[in-house]
Amino acid sequence: MGPQGVITALVTPVDSHGHLDQEILRLLVRRSRQYGATGVVLGGTTGEGPYLPRQLRHEALQVVAEERATLAFWVGIQECNSETIQEMAREAKDFGADAVVTAPPYYEQLTESEIVHFYETVASTTNLDLVLYHIPSRTKTPIPLRVVQKLSNHARIIGIKDSGGDLHYFRGVRQDIAPPFRCWTGFSSTIPQTVQMGGDGTICAAANFLPAEVVATWAWATTRSEKSPESFQLLKDLEAMARIHGGVRLWKALAEILLGVIVFPVGPLLPLGDSPRKQLRQIIEKYPPASVITDLQGESTR
Repeated sequence: MGPQGVITALVTPVDSHGHLDQEILRLLVRRSRQYGATGVVLGGTTGEGPYLPRQLRHEALQVVAEERATLAFWVGIQECNSETIQEMAREAKDFGADAVVTAPPYYEQLTESEIVHFYETVASTTNLDLVLYHIPSRTKTPIPLRVVQKLSNHARIIGIKDSGGDLHYFRGVRQDIAPPFRCWTGFSSTIPQTVQMGGDGTICAAANFLPAEVVATWAWATTRSEKSPESFQLLKDLEAMARIHGGVRLWKALAEILLGVIVFPVGPLLPLGDSPRKQLRQIIEKYPPASVITDLQGESTR
């Protein structure tokens, strides 16, 4: 059974030469733990998993393994070949990972039978728990509700991360499949709605740099208090920008604004442009986050 609450979908901080910035990654994991997150995911969509060179991935796995402490440690694996996924899962297990988060193979749209066969094969051969990853905007292959229902019977498949953006789909999963199967939203801005549907939390990028704000939103949603925290509007505005300009670009630009460090996208992605970067700063100035880091060096050496 996976943890409830806030799980950070880690960015992979690299410098202009493509080298991992270990100190920043350590800082992100520590702050997730400090502000009450229950887990981290390395190498997912936010972490640019499909673009990571093997050596960099191993280096990042080692860093997270060293810093996780009591956090659940999951690894995103987005590949088309089951044997490659099995190999990467074995490597993740060697570093102490608890589970893998895997979307359906992309490029060729799969039938329902093929999706079931893919997941059952992976779940039966990796010796790790598995979280389904519904993100049709990237894979072009949605995971139909009846497929989720069938896969939920597998002992190793513990839940689903829904980044489809359709709350009717999320409601359908939760209504059709009872706990202990978990349902996490991929967006901090939909925590209140999904909690009301019986959701178990969020696996989101915003928790990298705004862990206190995401955890506060989770606490507000689960206690059903009337007044939402001001930081919730900040999360909504940031995720609205991410949908327009690309999440990886936006979250890495946020590293400069909040951490005072420049980290670069991996692979073919380019940094966020000047105009949206200015807009991003304006959002932060409008809703100053409580968990802004003012002394990076002091935090990273604790």
